[in-house]
Amino acid sequence: MPLLDVKDLYVHYKVKQGWVYACDGVTTHLERGETLGLVGESACGKTTLGYSISQLLPNNAFVRHGHVFFQEPEDVRVYREKLEAWAERKIRSQAMKAEASGAMDRARAVQKLLDGQRDRLEKDLAALEGATGPEADRKRAALSSQLAGLTHAYDLVARSMSIDGRLREYGPAIRSIRWKEISMVFQGAMNAFNPVYTVGAQIIEAIQQHADMDDEEAEARVKELFQLVGVPADRIYNYPHEYSGGMRQRAMIAMALALNPSLVIADEPTTALDVITQHRILDQIREIQKRLSMSMMIITHDISVVAKTARRINVMYAGRMAEQGTTKQVFQETAHPYTAGLLASFPAVTGAKRRLASIPGNPPSLVSPPTGCRFHPRCPYAKDICRRIDPPPIRVGDGHVSHCHFAEELAGGLRWVV
Repeated sequence: MPLLDVKDLYVHYKVKQGWVYACDGVTTHLERGETLGLVGESACGKTTLGYSISQLLPNNAFVRHGHVFFQEPEDVRVYREKLEAWAERKIRSQAMKAEASGAMDRARAVQKLLDGQRDRLEKDLAALEGATGPEADRKRAALSSQLAGLTHAYDLVARSMSIDGRLREYGPAIRSIRWKEISMVFQGAMNAFNPVYTVGAQIIEAIQQHADMDDEEAEARVKELFQLVGVPADRIYNYPHEYSGGMRQRAMIAMALALNPSLVIADEPTTALDVITQHRILDQIREIQKRLSMSMMIITHDISVVAKTARRINVMYAGRMAEQGTTKQVFQETAHPYTAGLLASFPAVTGAKRRLASIPGNPPSLVSPPTGCRFHPRCPYAKDICRRIDPPPIRVGDGHVSHCHFAEELAGGLRWVV
C-alpha cells in the first residue's frame, strides 16, 4: 500500500524571465518501507519535488495543479483511483477528438469531473441527515470514506495551497506532519546547521518542537541517534565546523531520524564526500532503513548511488519523468534514451571495458522548454512526433513505465548511440 502518492504535480517558479516549469505533470508513488531513487541532471526538478512533498517551497513557487497524498487509507485510495481512472478515460477520449488541449488542461478537466462526483456524494450524505439504524450508518460510513478521497483530506498540497496556487503560511496540520512524519536530509549539511549553536542543541530543539521531552530526555535521545549513525555520543557538544564532512552528514541523518518519521527524503546525501565516505554513508543509510522499516526517497544525480540503495528508480529530465521502474528493470530493460545515456556515462566495475559516452548538448531552459518530448533535441532516436507531441506514459513491464513514444520498440534492447 503506498505511503506517498504524487499525482499530476505542476510546480512553477516566478522569475524575472517568466515562469520556470520545474515540475510539470510529475506522478510517482512510494510504498511503505521502500527506498525510491530519484535521478537526473542538475536543475531537472528533483529537489523541487522533494520540497513539494515536505512543503518547504520558497515564496516564488506556485503549485499550479496536482496532489501529494500521504498516509491515505486503503479504502479511500482505491475509491479515489477508481474514479480518477474513469475520469481520465473520459477526458482522453475527448482529447483524441480535440488534440489541442495540453497535459495540464487535461489534468484540470479530470479534476472538474471529480469535483462533480464530490458534489453528488455531498448531496447523498446530506440526504441521510437524521436517518438512524444500521443501514443508514453503513451508507453514511461508505459515503464519508468516498468523500474523503474526493475532498483530498490526505492531500498535503490541499492543506497548504491558497486559491492562486501559492503555498500559504503553514498551519498546525502541516507542522504536525513535517519532521515528525516527513523529515529531510538537506543537501550540504554545513549550510543546514546553524554555525553558532552546537549540533546537539539544534537536534534537541527540533525534538522538543514536536515531542513532549525535557532537556535530559532529549539529550539522551540525541546521544542514542549519534550511536545509531556511528558518531561518538560526546560530539553532540561540538559546533558544525568541528565536524568532518562525513560526520556532519551523519549528524544530519541523525536529525532526520530524531522523531522516527514514516518518510525520510535525502537530497544528495553524499554530495562533496570522497568515494570511501560515500560508501560508508550509503551502507549506513541502507542499514538504518532496514532496521527502522521506514520509507526513503534518495535524490541524486549519480545513478550508481541509487543502484546500491534503492529498490525502485525514477529518472527525471527537464521537469518531467522519463522512466520509472525497479532498479533491475531500469538497468537491464532500459526503455528511455535518456536513461540509456545516463547509464552509458558511468563506468562499470565488472564486465568488459568500454568507452564512456556523453549526452550531446545541454539540458533545455525550463523557462522556455522545447515542445513535445523535452529530450528530443538531444535524442538520437527522435522523430517528428517527438517534436510535436508530449509522449504519454507507456507501460513496458510490471510497474515499468517509460515516457517515450517508442518505448515498446526500444525496451530491453536500448543502447546509447555514441
